[in-house]
Amino acid sequence: MTVQEEQATLGGGCFWCLEAVYNQLKGISLCESGYSGSPNADPAPTYEKVCTGRSGHTEVVRLHFNPEIIGFRKILAVLFAIHDPTTLNKQGNDIGPPIPFCGVFSQRTAKRNGPHLCGRS
Repeated sequence: MTVQEEQATLGGGCFWCLEAVYNQLKGISLCESGYSGSPNADPAPTYEKVCTGRSGHTEVVRLHFNPEIIGFRKILAVLFAIHDPTTLNKQGNDIGPPIPFCGVFSQRTAKRNGPHLCGRS
């Protein structure tokens, strides 16, 4: 039986920094850097536009992972170990609006993990 990969999109500062860490973890098959934005965000973000802080986007990574090898809790534990979500728009020396903390999960991942992550089982 083949395990269906799951996806999670995470923002925790500079996408290149997140990508460097997640690419080293067993069970992550693909880590893609990109941007996530509000419905009113610029429809064609570029790195230069996002860095201005006016495009409405944040830097994110989309992870494709095998939940039998690495669980979503471990993925989040790694995120919290490398990024302090209490620091507004900052990660290490990177500062600015494109650097906030955020998470967007696939419906399957959220349904399976949501109650546990909120302290309910």
